[in-house]
Amino acid sequence: MTMVKQKLMMVLAVLLLVLVTAAPAFAGGLFPDLDGHWAADQSYLMYDLGVFGGYPDGTFKPNNNITWAEFIAIVVRAFDLPSAPANTVLPYEDVKSGDWFYDPVARAYAAGILKGYGSKLEPNKAITRGEIARIVVLNIGENGAPLNKVAQNFSDVPSGHLLAEYVSKASVLGIIGGYPDGTFGPSKTATRAEAAVMVNRAMEAEAAEKVLPAEETLKAAIEGYADRWAYVQFTFARDKINDYLKDYALPSVIKWYRDTMQPDEPIPGVYGRLEPGTLQIKVLNRSRTLAKVEAHYEVGVRIRRASDGAEAEVMAIKVDEVLLMKLSGGKWKVGVVYDQKATKIR
Repeated sequence: MTMVKQKLMMVLAVLLLVLVTAAPAFAGGLFPDLDGHWAADQSYLMYDLGVFGGYPDGTFKPNNNITWAEFIAIVVRAFDLPSAPANTVLPYEDVKSGDWFYDPVARAYAAGILKGYGSKLEPNKAITRGEIARIVVLNIGENGAPLNKVAQNFSDVPSGHLLAEYVSKASVLGIIGGYPDGTFGPSKTATRAEAAVMVNRAMEAEAAEKVLPAEETLKAAIEGYADRWAYVQFTFARDKINDYLKDYALPSVIKWYRDTMQPDEPIPGVYGRLEPGTLQIKVLNRSRTLAKVEAHYEVGVRIRRASDGAEAEVMAIKVDEVLLMKLSGGKWKVGVVYDQKATKIR
C-alpha cells in the first residue's frame, strides 16, 4: 500500500470511527411535559416503538384523558392485530366507514376484544381504567405469563363488580396497580400516561411459551437490521468524508483518485456491510410482540475506486448493543437501540 493510500485510509478511519461511536438519538427529552413525570420512561418507550404518538405542538400530554377510539388504535399497533376479514360487519351505529378509527375498531372487533358493547361504542368518550384492563386481558387471553401468584384486592372492585374478573387477571399478570388507599378506580377515566404504562406491561405479559418468537427468527431480523445499519451509517459517513477531503485534506491525500475524478467530485464508493457469520445474540427477555436482545457483530468498511473497481478495506469495527424489537406487520423490527458501542478492531 502506498504512503498516499495509507494516509487516505487513516483519514477515513478516524472520520468513520467518530461517526459510528456517536450516541444514537432517541426520543428521550423530546417532550417537555414528560420531564420529571412518573410515567416518562414508559411513555417514551411507547413513542419510540410507534405505539403512541405526540402532538403537533411538541407535547405528549401525559395527563390528558384518552378516548375509546384512541386506545383501540393503540392496542392495534401495540399487539399487531391483523386486518379484519372483508366480511366483517360492525354492530356499532356510531362507527362509520369514513371514520379514521374504523379500521382499528374493525380489527379489534374481529379479534374478539370488543364484544358486549351493544349498538354504540361511543368512540369519542374517555375510556376508563377498568375498561382498559378488560380490553388488554381479553386480548392476551390464555397467552399471559403470570407475574403475581395472587391478585391484589381492591376495595372498590368487589367480587360482584362487572369488571372484577378482568381487573383480577390484570393484577395477576402485573399489568395494573392500585392507589395508596387500596382502590383501583375502575370508573376513573384513564390518562395517556396510565394507558402507556398499562399497554407496556400488557405487551410484556403476553409471554406464554407457545407464543414466544424463536431465537432464530429474532436473529434473522437482526442480521437484516445490522446490514442496513452499516450501509446507511457509512453512506452518511461518505458525505462527511467528501466534505472533509474537499475542505481540509491536502492534495496528496486524494491523489489516489485523480485517475477517475476531479478533486471536487465525491468518493465513488464507501460502504459498510455486516461481516457474515459474526452476529451473536443473547435474548434477554421476550413476549409475543416484544423482545430485548443483546447483539454483537462485526462490520467491514471498504472503499471502491471507480476506474477499475479496485477495493481496499478502510477498517473493521465490532458493534455491541442492546436492541428492543417489536413485531409489526407480522415482521420483527428493531425499535430502540440501547448502549451501542462501536470499537475499531482492524
